[in-house]
Amino acid sequence: MLVPQRLVYAFSMTAPIVVTAAMAAAMALSADRLGAEVSWGIAVGLGAVMGFLALPPVRRWNENRSEGVGGLAGMLLAVVVLGAMLAALGMSALVPAAVASSGIHSVLLQPTRARIVQVHVVQVVASAAALGCQALGWVGGVLPVPAAALVAGTLLVVSSPIAAGVARDAVRANAALEKAARLDALTGLLGRRGLEEPLRRAAGSAAPHTPSGVIYLDLDGFKAVNDVHGHAAGDELLKAVARRLQQCVRDDDAIARTGGDEFVIVLFRLHDESEAELVAARVREAVARAVLLADGTEVTVGVSTGVATATTPCDVDQLVCTADAAMYVAKRASRLARGRAPSGVPQHAAVQLPTG
Repeated sequence: MLVPQRLVYAFSMTAPIVVTAAMAAAMALSADRLGAEVSWGIAVGLGAVMGFLALPPVRRWNENRSEGVGGLAGMLLAVVVLGAMLAALGMSALVPAAVASSGIHSVLLQPTRARIVQVHVVQVVASAAALGCQALGWVGGVLPVPAAALVAGTLLVVSSPIAAGVARDAVRANAALEKAARLDALTGLLGRRGLEEPLRRAAGSAAPHTPSGVIYLDLDGFKAVNDVHGHAAGDELLKAVARRLQQCVRDDDAIARTGGDEFVIVLFRLHDESEAELVAARVREAVARAVLLADGTEVTVGVSTGVATATTPCDVDQLVCTADAAMYVAKRASRLARGRAPSGVPQHAAVQLPTG
């Protein structure tokens, strides 16, 4: 018999609260038998709060706000409740290990060096606060204060490097993923995601005396190289084209591969609009030179270029779409010209965005 969905949902929303409250009650019983003065009501209540924080909707809400102050506040809330429950159960010595586990989860949600430092600070402060409450007699303890402090100090020494190691691994993994997402794996140029920031900067910094430019490029005849010589030869050609493009621009400019044989160049602080067309001309000349493949075969391709320049701050999409449309105008002209000229004749179109 199928269990009604409402019953399943009700169970999922109540089980964590009931289970953690029961666990707190069992721990309170054990602590009481060990001679600690335990407040059952406070322990069970804090256990229920921990269960509430573990509910799927609450956990998702907290994880969706894992960045910045919101994420730090969520971690602090979990640490305060968990530390208070352990202190109420007379187990202040275990606070460092509990905070370390909560801190690791927080770092995994936001893998940054700042969050690692925050976790270490919270771990020390929470441990000192729990031991201070026991020393002042506000809560009992399974262990006397000196022994609890010794255990807590040992756990801090042991758990801190472990938590830091996991956190550093998370930071490195996140940085590697970010880099992989930004770069094109084949050519080492920027990819689509990596292109977003240079485009925003170019569109926002355009000025009458320092225009910004975008050049869209699409190789002519690349498919024929792939079909005749194979995909490995095509990859070798793309890498050669990428190297030549880098030689055509300044270090401050940006180059991205956005598709199979499509590239984008972003130009900053040009002397005037015509400089972008000079760069496009250098690109067409460089790409048109024969490429020597590893097997000794020489192949040649052409390139269609579309240029858009802006002399005032403009919308990124407007700048991109204008350059893209200009490139397709050149592409169509290149296809029409193939009936009257050798394949791969370079074609070009340029558009200046209106000011104001």
